[in-house]
Amino acid sequence: MMSEKCKRKCNRKRLILTTVLVMVAGFIIPILGNTGVGSEREEAGRVLKLHEVQRIEDAQVDYYLKSPRDIQIAPDGSLFVVDEDQLLKFDANGQFIKNLYKKGQGPGELEGISDLIISDDTLIVLQGQPNKIMLMSHDSEFIREFRPKPRVSRLCAVHDGIFVTARYGPPKLDKVGDEAKIIDVSWTLGYISDNQTVQELELEFPVRWFAKRIAGGKALIASHIAEFIAKSYKDKYLVICHAEEYKLRLFDLDQKQIVKDFGREYRRVRFKQDDSGRVEIRPEVFRFVPPVKHLNDVQQLFIRGDYIWVMTSTIEAGKGVLFDVFNEQGEYVDHFYLPLQQSVIAEALEDLPLTFQKDHIYVVEYDEDDLPSIVKYRIAAQK
Repeated sequence: MMSEKCKRKCNRKRLILTTVLVMVAGFIIPILGNTGVGSEREEAGRVLKLHEVQRIEDAQVDYYLKSPRDIQIAPDGSLFVVDEDQLLKFDANGQFIKNLYKKGQGPGELEGISDLIISDDTLIVLQGQPNKIMLMSHDSEFIREFRPKPRVSRLCAVHDGIFVTARYGPPKLDKVGDEAKIIDVSWTLGYISDNQTVQELELEFPVRWFAKRIAGGKALIASHIAEFIAKSYKDKYLVICHAEEYKLRLFDLDQKQIVKDFGREYRRVRFKQDDSGRVEIRPEVFRFVPPVKHLNDVQQLFIRGDYIWVMTSTIEAGKGVLFDVFNEQGEYVDHFYLPLQQSVIAEALEDLPLTFQKDHIYVVEYDEDDLPSIVKYRIAAQK
């Protein structure tokens, strides 16, 4: 018989399409603390030095690491990992506590996790389909849940007790059977108060998709070109990126408007796909590449105290991934290199689970058998 380890390895040999299926009828979608970085301009361009201090691997008893896609740290140092049908909790020392995920469709149960926000004593979970927002304690004690109206696609922040969400509207693609084409899909922000109704703003954020209508016009298959990224900043802003080019937008949560656009000149990075339009992001794991020449300039955003850290698509040999640093005024104040696992390629950065805590970083790494582990590194002095 095939071992559980071999089964999980085989299951990972797949083509990653980053695909969204949208049913038109009903609109159903499966789908600083300061480390010393970001404040010393004269040290710009340095390579951070990482020392491994902890590695979380399969327990093979209480849980399996399958394909971790989100890592978050609670204020008390606890670690929460979203991994398929698991929401794994570890203590600050990396010891497994429990799986908080209860599969099902009843109160306190989940069919999937689209977004997770952690407050001092509460986990706020967004489930994509059926669409609901659920609140529970850090120990999985159910608090409440509700279904937002209309449905939402992202949970961006909690501001003064109000949920700040985002959703995309129905993609506009008229004909059935035509060749796939690049289209703009509009994202909007919304606020949810106690009545569970989403108060949508008129401001739109276009995001490019590569899409084709199928199934008699009732559905379309689409691959994202750009991504809609929104990060809570200083409890009064969202930092938003929704374009392929290097452009960040500062949205004031009280004024409910964009107050600043900023970025910098950036040398774009080209995709390195094969003749079939795929990129091998890990051994025998592929990503489909839409018909564009360049990667998105901004791969991920991180908030570190007063600073905005931008993970770019640049990887320098012998240095690592290029991070840029901006302040609240949108000024480009610093950059540095983070030496991640050598096998990481630029085409895999946007989906790389990674988070920072004070002078530590947590990141998912894969071994030669394509099995994941969660590694904690201490950020030491620069090289």
